[in-house]
Amino acid sequence: MPLPNPAIAPRPSGDSAETSGLAEDGSRFRVRNEFWRADRTLAARVTRTGGWLDPAARKLVAPSPAMLAVMHTVELTDDFETLLSSIR
Repeated sequence: MPLPNPAIAPRPSGDSAETSGLAEDGSRFRVRNEFWRADRTLAARVTRTGGWLDPAARKLVAPSPAMLAVMHTVELTDDFETLLSSIR
């Protein structure tokens, strides 16, 4: 049985993953995770920024249309912002 996509899988503990930034072409993204204790107090908030790397060209690229479609299914944060593209 395949594992669920961690970007969109429900979390019984209440932990979350939301998109807080995304370039229009998907070449850059920012994801925020919140981790909650059993008593529902916030344990940690982690925000990370990433991009898609073409290892052969050694440069940032846009994701495939299919991956970009998946990225658009992740819930957005209240402070979501459009990021600049990495494509030059």
